Amino acid sequence: MGPIAAVPETKRKIYFAVPLIIHLIFTIWINLVLGLYRAININFSEQVEEAPEMANAALQPWGYLEFLDTPSAIVVFVGLVLAAIAYLKGVYSDDPYPGYGKLARATMEEQKITRTFVENLNQEKVHLHKEFEAAKSKVASDIQSGLNRWSNAINLMEKISVDYSAMIANINNIWESSIEAYEGGLGKSLPVDLKSPLFDQTRADPNIVFIDVSHYFQTDEKRLAQREALKTKTNAGRDVVENNIRVNIEARLMQISEIEGYYPSRARFP
Repeated sequence: MGPIAAVPETKRKIYFAVPLIIHLIFTIWINLVLGLYRAININFSEQVEEAPEMANAALQPWGYLEFLDTPSAIVVFVGLVLAAIAYLKGVYSDDPYPGYGKLARATMEEQKITRTFVENLNQEKVHLHKEFEAAKSKVASDIQSGLNRWSNAINLMEKISVDYSAMIANINNIWESSIEAYEGGLGKSLPVDLKSPLFDQTRADPNIVFIDVSHYFQTDEKRLAQREALKTKTNAGRDVVENNIRVNIEARLMQISEIEGYYPSRARFP
């Protein structure tokens, strides 16, 4: 019973419990056999002398328990009490040296707590690897997505700039065509100030009109080159951070492995 109380693993508890159950059944059986054998030999002494095999009925005590008298029942009871004391001694008397069993049980309890803690750390170690790899993938995906959004936004700004320039040029062309048609219809020229473009250079240049965001107006070549430069710089910074985190994780995992070495999961009962 000592190993059953001390070992932490359920499988090993079952391993020790099977012989215990067999021994317990045998102990009950042998005590009933002794008590019934006494009762038969005393209460049926004449019949036993004539037929000694009658005493063999004691070997199957379950069907002849009614033959037990009070003294024989006391014999069975005393035997079972002594067996129970022996079982309790097996639990609480681990060693002939006084006090050793108590210390051993206290040590095993602390080891059990520590092993549970180490097993939890081991599970966390697996989760840590998975979370780290998942975080790496997410960061890489977010970086790529962010760069794509930045590139698309810059490209849209460039389109706005080109479209604005084309729109103003088209308006000025329509204005000039209208002036020419008007002059042709009247047969005379309009004043010079009326023949000037509808939008002058300061109002037609998107870099002036949108001066607060004009630095975002980039050609495709410049935008793609800057995108690659940002990607290279960001990935380099990410690699440095990932390497620092990986070094810290490996250091913690080494500490966990050292603890596991002191407290193995299948430590033997002393």
